[in-house]
Amino acid sequence: MLLKRLVEWYIKSSLFIEGAAVKVLVATNEKHLAVATNRGHISIASLTGGAPTTVLNNTLHKGAIVTSLIWAEDGTKLLAGDSKGLVSCSRVASRNLFRTACEPVLEADSGVVQLDVNGDAVLISTATRSQLFHLGRSTCIQVGKKLRHEPCGAIFARPGAIERPLIFAGRPNGRLWECDCEGAVYSTHQFSNVTDVPLPPVATHRHDFDPDSGPSLEAIRFGRVHVIYLQEHMFILTVNDSRLCVVEPQKGRVVLVCDVGHSAREYAVCGSDVFLLCESNGSLRKLSLFPLDKAVDKLHWRECYRQAAQVMLAYGPSLPPPSPWKTETVVDVLNHVKDDDAFTSVMIDQLTALLHTAKRRDANAKTSTVMRLSTGKVYLDLLIVDLHRLSL
Repeated sequence: MLLKRLVEWYIKSSLFIEGAAVKVLVATNEKHLAVATNRGHISIASLTGGAPTTVLNNTLHKGAIVTSLIWAEDGTKLLAGDSKGLVSCSRVASRNLFRTACEPVLEADSGVVQLDVNGDAVLISTATRSQLFHLGRSTCIQVGKKLRHEPCGAIFARPGAIERPLIFAGRPNGRLWECDCEGAVYSTHQFSNVTDVPLPPVATHRHDFDPDSGPSLEAIRFGRVHVIYLQEHMFILTVNDSRLCVVEPQKGRVVLVCDVGHSAREYAVCGSDVFLLCESNGSLRKLSLFPLDKAVDKLHWRECYRQAAQVMLAYGPSLPPPSPWKTETVVDVLNHVKDDDAFTSVMIDQLTALLHTAKRRDANAKTSTVMRLSTGKVYLDLLIVDLHRLSL
């Protein structure tokens, strides 16, 4: 229903919007929708009430391509950046007679790569630097002291239970700065020389899961970056052409590099899902990031028994006990593939061994009254799963 209303509004207002839409973003409170075009026009529509209606037009970016949009946390302000370096603020609920609804915030020396917000603080990343601009005080500070000559992004993130967010800013040569909200660099995470990198393919219903068909290792580039929280772990995701790269900065490891087969014209991250618009054919894909146990659960739920078994065979023998998979899931998968010619007797024996491990884990859980505390670093292995059929 919401999609139908948005399409109706877009058709109705398309005569008044210059250029093709390049960015679309719904406000955090779902009351407004912003559409930006390749000619610098930004239109904001209200989603409350009946049919969507245009409430604000921003023409400050005319003649440039809008490269980044982000709504403030309360959904009352829209920040926009363009290819010429201009950042603007559109206020959809402004009651100040002396303040215009759309006003320029900052003009950077190069095109805007990414914007992020935390309260009144706006994090602006360009090809040369990342900057913190405070909307209330109209002050600006640079994040770190060194400039760069590569389009890199930056985001606010809250690893663990810290109250004040940290800033993670991309740097050339696979580096990532960890900074405080005053722009001081705490540490530099280096991912360019990491060799032990998992390179799994996408786990999908479309074909078998072959762990040896993953991509070759290439340098990681931190363009736009996004934070993903899974099971009390914080990950940073970036997209390099057709590759999705996930790192865990505070563990200093590359979690995975996965080639999805098509270069991304555009993408968006929501929770642990990545929506990818493919450059070659314009198709839309939804990719989900899951821990290994959840990945097998999803494949099993979609009756992708072969792929579920192949994932367990690829990762199970190298995982420390206890087994992460549910006993009933392993039983059902084993029953469905034991007569499949693609699985040799050795593979069936390995799956049976995983089943015995899962049963021992369940038995120990019932009889044990003492909780063991894990020591050392706890790693969470991830997999990208594609089980969705989307169409535009």
